[in-house]
Amino acid sequence: MKKDKKLIILIHGFTGNPYNFYFMKIFFEDEGYEVWTPLLLGHDSEEMFNKYIAIEWYEDIKKRIYKKINETNYDKIILAGLSMGGAFAIRLTIEINKFDALVLLATPKSLKLKNKLLLGILGYNLLSKIKPQLRKKDSDISKELQRKINKNFDFISIRSVFGLSYFLKENKKFISQIKIPTIVIHSKKDHTIPFKQGKYIYNKISSKSKKWLLLRKSYHILPLDVEKDYVFSKINDFLNKIL
Repeated sequence: MKKDKKLIILIHGFTGNPYNFYFMKIFFEDEGYEVWTPLLLGHDSEEMFNKYIAIEWYEDIKKRIYKKINETNYDKIILAGLSMGGAFAIRLTIEINKFDALVLLATPKSLKLKNKLLLGILGYNLLSKIKPQLRKKDSDISKELQRKINKNFDFISIRSVFGLSYFLKENKKFISQIKIPTIVIHSKKDHTIPFKQGKYIYNKISSKSKKWLLLRKSYHILPLDVEKDYVFSKINDFLNKIL
C-alpha cells in the first residue's frame, strides 16, 4: 500500500525563528511527515527585522509556500502557525486554498487592549517620534532553560508594531471563511495573547471539524514550553482522525 506523502508547514511568530518548532519538527518527522520551518523575511537579525512590516513578511512567505507546494505532489498538506504565524496561516488558508488542515497555536485576533489604545490615541506620527523603538521582553516561555536558549531581539521598531496591528485588523474577515479541519490551542497563562482571543477565533471558524484545546501551565511559545509533548500528541490525534 502506498504511504501518503504528507507535508506540515510550521510558521513562527513576531521576532521568532524556526527554533520555536525544534521539538515539534522532530515529533512530526517521526510520525512520517516532511516538515518545513521557514524563516520569515527579515527575522535573521534585529537590523533586518526593523526594515519590514507584517504585510511584507506575509506576502513573502505566501510566495515561498505556493512555490514549495507546487514543486512536489503531496497527498496531504497541513499548515500550522504560532502567534503571528497563526494569523498568517489563517489568511494563507483562504488565499492559497490547498491545505487539508489548519493548526493555530496561541494565535491573535488583535494586539492586547492596552497596546491598541496606545496606538489609537497617540497615532503613528506622534508615537514614532516619542518612542521609535520598544524594548522587547524575553520570550514568553515558562520553562527556564528554553527561555534562555530562545532569547529574542532587544528592540523592535514602533513601525513594525503598527504594521502588525493593521495586519491583524484586516485579518479578521478571513477567520469566518475557514472551512477546513482546524485545531485551536491556547494557554490560560498566555500573557502575550490572552486565551480569549483564541476562543474567539475558534468560535468564528466555519469548519464543521474543529477542536479547542485550552492549556493550563504553558505561557505563549507553546512548542517549547512545559506542555509541548501533550500539545504535539493532541495535534497528531486530531490529524489522524480527520485526514
